[in-house]
Amino acid sequence: MKLYTINTEPLRILDIFETRIKELPEVRATKARGYRLAKDRALSLGAGLLLNQALRESGIDPVTAEFDATEGKKPRLTKHPDFHFSISHSEAFAILGVGDAPVGVDIEKISPVPLDIARQYFFKGEYTYLMALPEAQRTLGFYRLWTLKESFMKAVGLGFQLPLNQFEIIMTAPIQVKQQVNRHDYAFTEYQTLPDYCISSCEQL
Repeated sequence: MKLYTINTEPLRILDIFETRIKELPEVRATKARGYRLAKDRALSLGAGLLLNQALRESGIDPVTAEFDATEGKKPRLTKHPDFHFSISHSEAFAILGVGDAPVGVDIEKISPVPLDIARQYFFKGEYTYLMALPEAQRTLGFYRLWTLKESFMKAVGLGFQLPLNQFEIIMTAPIQVKQQVNRHDYAFTEYQTLPDYCISSCEQL
């Protein structure tokens, strides 16, 4: 799997936004323009620019590429079934994961979080792992688990239709998942490329 990253803060500047949005296909440009906040418009544009780049690198014309974006299902290319992708964004950054098998990516800005969320929504073993960490490491531990879980939810194509407590991320080396969604195996990767952000990916083997 290949990971693409873009800092979208410059895209919040109106002149830059208006220049770069011309690079997007009409449907995605319309979607980006539809957001009320400049931050959200920039994130949508940034994700579109990353997708354009990945498509071109795969020999696919972004202008003519056709997507199946059926509500409730993961978007996919209708004529290129081996091109799998996943998009995520948080605060200033958008990321894109691309592979030849189903993939999922997630990025989250690390900030204080009430750990009761983990107790309420995570699998019991994950919460036990989290609370066994030194207190100073628990916030990072929470975001590691969260991004790993969300990347898996995206890789299987269900997103938040799959409850967080219906599968368990096991923080071994390598990281594993205990799940009953399907019979596939999955590989996880964590990225430490952006300070103050947690990034994870999941790819079907």
